[in-house]
Formats: sequence, C-alpha cells, structure tokens
Amino acid sequence: LQDRVTAAETAIATKANSTDLAVKANASQLGYALIDAGTISNNNRYVFNNPFGNGTPVLCYVEVYFNNKWYSPGVSFVNLSTWGGGGSFAGYVEGEGIIIQTGYVSVSYNSNTGCGLYGADINLSNAPCRIHVWKVTN
Repeated sequence: LQDRVTAAETAIATKANSTDLAVKANASQLGYALIDAGTISNNNRYVFNNPFGNGTPVLCYVEVYFNNKWYSPGVSFVNLSTWGGGGSFAGYVEGEGIIIQTGYVSVSYNSNTGCGLYGADINLSNAPCRIHVWKVTN
C-alpha cells in the first residue's frame, strides 16, 4: 500500500510541475494593461484605444469604484418599458477598440439581481471606472 501511495504522490507532483510550466508559458504570451476610463455615467457608450492595437484581440474586465473599493458592477437586462437595464460591460470590438456600454438606468446594478459584486443593492448613475485588458496571442 505504501508503494501505491508513493507512486500516486509522485504522479501528482509530476503533473503539478508540468501544469505549472504550461501556465507560465501561456502567461508569458499575455500582455496586460489598465485603462483609466474616468467617470462613466448611465446610458452611454465609451470607446477607448486598444493598448495593443485596435486589431488585436483582447479580454476585458470592467470595474467601478464606490465606497473606497473597486468591484465588478454586474449587468442586468430588464423590460425597458418597466424599468430598463443597469450595469456596465466592457469588451473588444475589432477595428474600434475597447468599448464600455453602460445600462439605461445605472452603471452598477444590485448584487442579487444583476450579479454586481459589491454585495449590496446599489444603483449608481455614475462612478469612476477602469478596465483591465489582457492581450490574447497564440
């Protein structure tokens, strides 16, 4: 039994080392930039230059600042005739750059209904904003 345990531990350690090397190799292919988007407000579309070139694919993550902390504001789509959408989303549009689209009613949406990560029900009409951008390459 001890031989089997030792063999299993060795196999796990070998796999962990090879996975770590693969992650490090992939990480070296990713560039990173942080865009200060200034203060954003509801019902707007903002366009920023892609720091890696407007034709370069990137992954984006938007955050807003409230009550001394940065957090993901979440997004909710609701019937426009009764309330409207809330939250903020950032992404890449080929040839245009980095886009932030804010909701009709707010830039941050309630945690329980819009998946905002603040942890409370807050609907901000404007807030300081930043975008994390990672370059994607082969």
